[in-house]
Amino acid sequence: MSNQYTKNPRSLEDRFWSKVDKSGECWIWIACLDSKNYGSFSRSPGESKLAHRAAWELTNGPVPAGLFVCHHCDNPPCVRLDHLFLGTQSDNMEDARAKGRQGRALGERNANAKLTTTKAQEIRRLSQRGFSQLQLGRLFGVDHTTIGHVLRCNTWR
Repeated sequence: MSNQYTKNPRSLEDRFWSKVDKSGECWIWIACLDSKNYGSFSRSPGESKLAHRAAWELTNGPVPAGLFVCHHCDNPPCVRLDHLFLGTQSDNMEDARAKGRQGRALGERNANAKLTTTKAQEIRRLSQRGFSQLQLGRLFGVDHTTIGHVLRCNTWR
């Protein structure tokens, strides 16, 4: 039985890099992409890896347990080695927050936000004047627990 893995004598590295467009700033994986636009590379039958992870491993060896291959460029199909870095899940989430690409936008950038920075400042001012959290919640159209988060600076810092 012949397939692409046995009939093709090219090395794994040659097969991988032949599927990469290096003409731009990012090196783009031009073969199979998943639903989130990440490249997928089949190393052997039944064994596929994310292309950026495969690029890292082909160059640097196995990724240590518990670490992820993350993108500096935030471009899922990019496999350019100097655009990749190792990090924990927390590192990846912090990187996402720092770049403003977290799934849930914070503050006024959140489409569901009922408050603004100005309103949060007003809530704190009125609280100092003696308004209760319940009163402030009714006044600003939010739950009193939301007011508590604003007053404790858990939100709207």
